[in-house]
Amino acid sequence: MKYSPKTCEIQENGQIKCNGDIDKKEEIIKIEMNGPKPIEGTIVFENGKITNIFNLVLNNKKYDYDLTRKIKILEIPEQAGLYDENYKLLASWDELIGYGLDTSNGELKQGINSIITNNSNLSNAKMLIISNDITKIGSYAFHNCSQLTNIIIPNTVKNIGYESFLNCSNLKFIRIPSTITSIYLGSFSGCGSLKSIKVDSRNVVYEDRESNAIIRKSDNTLLVGCENTIIPESVTKIESKAFQGRRKLASIIIPSSVTSIGGKLFLGAVD
Repeated sequence: MKYSPKTCEIQENGQIKCNGDIDKKEEIIKIEMNGPKPIEGTIVFENGKITNIFNLVLNNKKYDYDLTRKIKILEIPEQAGLYDENYKLLASWDELIGYGLDTSNGELKQGINSIITNNSNLSNAKMLIISNDITKIGSYAFHNCSQLTNIIIPNTVKNIGYESFLNCSNLKFIRIPSTITSIYLGSFSGCGSLKSIKVDSRNVVYEDRESNAIIRKSDNTLLVGCENTIIPESVTKIESKAFQGRRKLASIIIPSSVTSIGGKLFLGAVD
């Protein structure tokens, strides 16, 4: 099932006003917003109320908007590094390397979690912007990074390794850039808070089909889903671990077009 875009506008007082009724308890839709020129963002509804707008593009800058904390739009920084929930820089990319982050040969290797855990000045970390000199996210790179809610992957990354984001339990959304050509099995297993999955429309290998999922084009295989995934009827296979650890997944409809389902599909999806 697809949802029609709703027209919204940001008013002078910072409030978001949308037309139409919200017809799902939780719904994530792509919208065009009124303003000096059309802009796009991913808007999140929970219990009939707008709670977040992610990746809002306005005047060539990107913003996130968190209405649950009653703050106005926060401009997403461009500098690579680690940030708190208000997007205050806690550590630059060079400082993270100084802490011991291994990025040799352009591969981001395991270590972010231990760096955050072992440095008290990073205890409020919520967002990581990966440097654009990274071309691969290695296996277990973000293993058990439960603090982070947002990880921004640059357009230089081509590969996401095995279980790269395993047990990133508070990661809320995934944005796959156009450059990604390989995503290994279980890359996002245990990401129990995932609400939104988007794939850049220019990606030649993967797409989201407006379904909040990562789908491989060549064989119509759904690789990664979240609590708001609506499996398209064009999907014929669901890969192993696609929904592993989605603890807020209440129900999902598997269409008759699906003829193959991998193992550990719903392991840990218990809420």
